[in-house]
Amino acid sequence: MAATGDIDAFYRTQIPLPCSAFTALVMSVDGKMRPDALRPATQKAAARGTGRFRTRLESGEKPARKRMATLACVYDTELAVRRPHDVIAPPGGRHGNRSLRPGPVARGKWLSGSVADDPDTVISRHFDQAEYRDADHQRPWVVLVDGAVHIVIDLVHVLEYVWSAAWCFHSSGDPAVEDWVAIQDLAILAGHSRRVAQTITAQADKAGLKGDRRRGADACVRYLTA
Repeated sequence: MAATGDIDAFYRTQIPLPCSAFTALVMSVDGKMRPDALRPATQKAAARGTGRFRTRLESGEKPARKRMATLACVYDTELAVRRPHDVIAPPGGRHGNRSLRPGPVARGKWLSGSVADDPDTVISRHFDQAEYRDADHQRPWVVLVDGAVHIVIDLVHVLEYVWSAAWCFHSSGDPAVEDWVAIQDLAILAGHSRRVAQTITAQADKAGLKGDRRRGADACVRYLTA
């Protein structure tokens, strides 16, 4: 933990290499929940909790007992266009008949994070670093965000929901579940997320799923169509 005090000083000494106008400038912001080091207002809210339950918090207690550490990252990368099957293995797996296009490689990374500063302050430094690298906005900017206000649907989250839907149609341990998930994921990566949502809804209707048995399928459909 003591070493974290030197992070900002370290990055102030780092000078990113010049980039062409075709090099993407990537920005990423995320949050990490921490139950300690609460701000004064959050401490008061946490103190109001009654602690009525032994194994879980009461409704409304959880947000008062956690604090968000805001993390930010800026880096450069050459654009790497990939196809759906480069990211997700097709049903039956890969057989080596087609070479895979490599993904992007980050370089010149700049990292910042704080549990003491509010998100606005961290994000302001985040944009300062991006402006420093591309003051004239000549390069393509890619911004990845995941937070309480604005959420970009990314593949990692999509996979979780598709797997939840898959278990509505397959028994535990069924090897066919992987092919089912791969088919949906490949269609989503090809830009057909709404068609996937329609397929899942139709399959759930045909199977006569209701209530808890359908919960994962409905959650996936809502996520894909939100």
